[in-house]
Order: sequence, then structure tokens, then C-alpha cells
Amino acid sequence: MKGIDWGTLMLFGGGLSMGAMMFSTGLSQWIGEGMKSMMGGHPSEFFFIAVFCIMSLLLSELASHTAAVNLMGTIAISTALSLGFNPIPVAVGVAMASSLGFMMPVSTPPNAIVYASGYVPITKMFKSGLIIDILGIFLITIPIVMWLVKVIMGV
Repeated sequence: MKGIDWGTLMLFGGGLSMGAMMFSTGLSQWIGEGMKSMMGGHPSEFFFIAVFCIMSLLLSELASHTAAVNLMGTIAISTALSLGFNPIPVAVGVAMASSLGFMMPVSTPPNAIVYASGYVPITKMFKSGLIIDILGIFLITIPIVMWLVKVIMGV
């Protein structure tokens, strides 16, 4: 019991609990409905997936990846279901985009370790992370949409 990193366990457990509570209380559906109306009522699936991938990426830069996936995943899935979309592509996109947070030390413990070493300044992390983020969004969103079109068309 002494060797267990309780802070990490609490982070993961808290993120999972937050996502579950958002879903069970209807908060994720309420947020999803608000986002649906902000996107024009019935957006295209490409736009829908791209928006959620970008939002997940931005959130993962400011919070842990686990929290980003738990928060954005429940909102994205609820919104997809309310729009009549297949929730699997957006869930995959959210999970993958949330793993791209490389700009800030707060995103992941490895980022914090690299920054704390003193060898990599925050400006270098930010610039490198921004490049990875931009490339990553395209490399995640476009294949998911292509896969979705292939599944819908039955090709």
C-alpha cells in the first residue's frame, strides 16, 4: 500500500467518475444539445468529427488526457446519438486527438518530467507541440472520415 501512487489513481478514478456522472445525470446530453445548436442544428459528420477532435485536443493541452477523454467522450457520444450519427467514429477521434497533448507540461506526466529536467524550455515544448497538434488533427480526422464514408457506402 505504501508504494502505490495514490495521486495517479485518484486522477484516473476521478476522470472516470466525472465522465460517468456527466452521462448519468444528463449533463453531457445537455451540453451536447447546446453544441448541436451552435453547430447549426444538423452539421455534417465530417464537421462534427473535426470539431470534437479539435476540442479534445485543446482540452488535453490544458488538462490530463484521461480527463479530456472522459469529458469530451461522453459529450461527443451523447451529441452523436442525438444527431443520429454513429458514435464510434467520433469516440475514436476524441480518444486519439486527446492523446496529442504535447505543448504543455500539465498534459501528461512525461511532459512534466521533460519540462522539470530543465533541458527543454516551455517555448520549445509549445512550438514542437503545436506542429504535432496540427499534423495530428489532419492525420486523425481525415482517415476516420474516410473510414466512415467507406462504412456508409458499403465499399
